[in-house]
Amino acid sequence: MAMYFIPDKDLAWVAATHTGQETTPTGISHFMTKPDGSKTNLKDKQLQLCETVTQATLDSNPPNLVDLESFSEGIILHMCKKRFMTDDIYTFVGTILVAVNPFQRLNIYTENIINKFRAAARRAEPLEPHVFAVAALALEHMQQHKKSQSVLISGESGAGKTESTKHILQYLADVAGKESRRSSSVNVGQQILQSNPILESFGNAKTGRNNNSSRFGKYMEINFLGEGKIKGCRITNYLLEKSRVVFQIPNERNYHVFYMLLNNPQLKSKHGLEAASNYHYLNQSGCTDVPSRNEGEEMSEMIAAFNTLEFTQTNQDNIFEALAGILNLGNIKFAESCAADGTESVSVVNPDYVSKAAKLLGLNGELLTNAITTRKVVLPSETIFKPLTGVQARDMTDALSKGERSNTSTPAMTTSLTNHTCMQKSTAKYSTGSFARSTTLSTRAKETFPLVCWTYSGSSSSKSTPLSNFALTLQTKSSSSSSMPSYSRERWKCTGPRASTAGEREKRAFIVEYEKLAMNPAKWPHPLLN
Repeated sequence: MAMYFIPDKDLAWVAATHTGQETTPTGISHFMTKPDGSKTNLKDKQLQLCETVTQATLDSNPPNLVDLESFSEGIILHMCKKRFMTDDIYTFVGTILVAVNPFQRLNIYTENIINKFRAAARRAEPLEPHVFAVAALALEHMQQHKKSQSVLISGESGAGKTESTKHILQYLADVAGKESRRSSSVNVGQQILQSNPILESFGNAKTGRNNNSSRFGKYMEINFLGEGKIKGCRITNYLLEKSRVVFQIPNERNYHVFYMLLNNPQLKSKHGLEAASNYHYLNQSGCTDVPSRNEGEEMSEMIAAFNTLEFTQTNQDNIFEALAGILNLGNIKFAESCAADGTESVSVVNPDYVSKAAKLLGLNGELLTNAITTRKVVLPSETIFKPLTGVQARDMTDALSKGERSNTSTPAMTTSLTNHTCMQKSTAKYSTGSFARSTTLSTRAKETFPLVCWTYSGSSSSKSTPLSNFALTLQTKSSSSSSMPSYSRERWKCTGPRASTAGEREKRAFIVEYEKLAMNPAKWPHPLLN
C-alpha cells in the first residue's frame, strides 16, 4: 500500500497509508490511515498535491537529508522529530543546519567535541550535523580559500538563535582565540565570550514567548591574523527597543540588568534602591521575577565580565548609577494646577525622587525639574518657558529615561567593549580576516535574524574594510608603532534627529575623507585627524 505525507492540523504533515478509495458524485475519495490509527478522507485533487514516501525512507536516518530517495517538507519534519526524540537536535539539509531547541542542557559542546570537529574539518572528512560543524567549515574555508564566509541564523522567538551564536563564538575562541593581547593575560577569544553576559544583561528581557529574548541588534567584527588566530574584536549595538524601558505588557519584564541590580545587596544599598515592585518602570506588567533566572548570580557574572574586559571601577560605577537614576525617574509623579488668572502649570509631587535621580545622573536637581516640567520656546525677539501638562511632563520624563538607557549601552558601553578587545589591523605586517555578527531587532511581528560571517582580506597589502559612522567613534591604537587618530562625535553639533540637512552633508563628507586618511598611516599627522 502506498504512503503519502498528508496535512495534519497538529503536526503539519504525517505519513499516512492509502487503504482504499471510492467513487462519489463529487469525484474520487481516498481513504487514508494515519500513524495513530485515525482515518481521514482526501479528494483526488488533494492527494495529488501530497508527496509519496516509502517505509524504508521513514526508517532511515541519514546525517544529510539530501541523501534521501524522496525529499519534501513532510520528510524534513519527520526526520527532525525522529532525531530530536534521541537527543540529536541537529539535522543537515544540504548546507543548511536545522536545529531544534531541546530546552535542556546537553553535553555536546565540550572541548573534546570541539577538537573532534576541528580535526575532521582539517582532514576534509564529512562532518556530522552540529553547530560546531558550521563554524569549523566556515573557518577552514576562510583560511584555505582566503575568501569571505557567512552563516545566517534565523528562527522564531525562543528557537535558540542567541545560544547558537554563542556556540559558534565558543568554537572560535577555543580554536582561534589563543592570541593574547600584550597588556592582558586573558586571550582575546575569552574576552569576546565575556562580552555576552554584559550584552545580554543590557539588551535581553523576558517576553511572553521567551525568558531571554534579545531586544536589540548587535554587529560583531572579529579580526584574524593571517595564520588564523583572533587578533581583536569590534562590537556595535543598535536598534535597542527603548520603549520597553518605560512600559511592558502583562507577563513581560524590563531589561534583565535592572532586576540584577536590585538583587545585589551591596549595590542596592549603595545607590539607595528599593524592591523591584516599588518602581513604576518595573511593576506595570505584574511580573518582576522569573523562576528560571538567578539574578544575583548573573549580576556577579556580569561584574566578572566587566573585570575581564578591563572596565575600570569608575566606569562600572557610572553605569550602575545611570541605571539607578532611570528607576528613580520613573517614580516621579506630577500634579496639574490652575492659577486664578487661568494659567496652567504642573509640579512634581514627590521631589525626593527628582533629587535622587539628579544625584545619580550627575545633574542639578532644579534644572532637572525645569527640564521635565517646562518647554523652551525660542522666538525671534525673546525666549519663553511654557509649562507642560501632566501628560506631557510624564512623556518628557520617559523620553529622558529612554535616552539615558540607550546611552548606557551605546555608545558608552559599546565603546568600552571595543576599546578593551579591539586591536587595529596592520596591513604592512600581516594579512587579516574578520568575523561579524549582526541582527535586526526582534519584535512580535518579525523575529531576529542573526548574521554570522567571516570576511577575509587576501594579501598582506589588503585594504581595510570601510568603517561606518558609529565605528569611527570606536578607534583604538594600531598594532603598529603609530597611533590611530581618534574621531570624536562631540565636535559635530549637527548629530541627532534635529540635525540640519547642511550639517549632515558636512558630517558625511568629513567621514568619507576621514576614512581615507585614517586608513593611510603614511599621511599622519593630518589637520583633519586632529
